[in-house]
Amino acid sequence: MTGAETRGYILKFRCVYCGRHEVSADYPCEGMPIDQIKARLYEANCKAWSWNSKVCGVSAVQIYYSLGLKVKVRGKAH
Repeated sequence: MTGAETRGYILKFRCVYCGRHEVSADYPCEGMPIDQIKARLYEANCKAWSWNSKVCGVSAVQIYYSLGLKVKVRGKAH
């Protein structure tokens, strides 16, 4: 797999174990309304605890829009 850059959202959540805002999820998209971003479920992981789970966008403590979101491209050689 190789990396590619696109626009999208970075969502930050509070970890249920350590309480820090270290849980994050990336969602590549362009021009989607924030209400639709909050309504989705995301696979997120905590950088401090290596914990991962599904989280709902409405529980995000911060939502960023990124112009250089790195995403993995399937089926591409290194």
